[in-house]
Amino acid sequence: MQTPAYHRVHHAQNVRYMDMNYNSITLLWDWIFGTLQPLDDAEPVTYGITRGVDTASFWDVHFGEFRLLWRDMRSAPNLRTAILYLVMPPGWSPAGPQRTVAELKAQLLLAAEGAVESPPGPQSAS
Repeated sequence: MQTPAYHRVHHAQNVRYMDMNYNSITLLWDWIFGTLQPLDDAEPVTYGITRGVDTASFWDVHFGEFRLLWRDMRSAPNLRTAILYLVMPPGWSPAGPQRTVAELKAQLLLAAEGAVESPPGPQSAS
């Protein structure tokens, strides 16, 4: 059964908690698909999304992500890349470093093992 602690993880921007706890009533599907993440008291939840949001702007709060996706698609060098922006995970880039949740979690795991520095955290809201 969904609890407040599992729901807090769902709304977190901490790298460890991103893309976890999708289900809203039972945790069965999260358990089956490996997306179940209990809240760890050692890592408190930081709520929000990973970019600064103008909270005074209705348009930025509700449509900012769509605006940024449209900007990426329009700047794509070809139709294939524009379509890939639609189907690839957030943070994907056709060239350069990937900023997907999977990549951030891999960097976090390496940092925990002492192999590299921790990945930069999400941008704080201005």
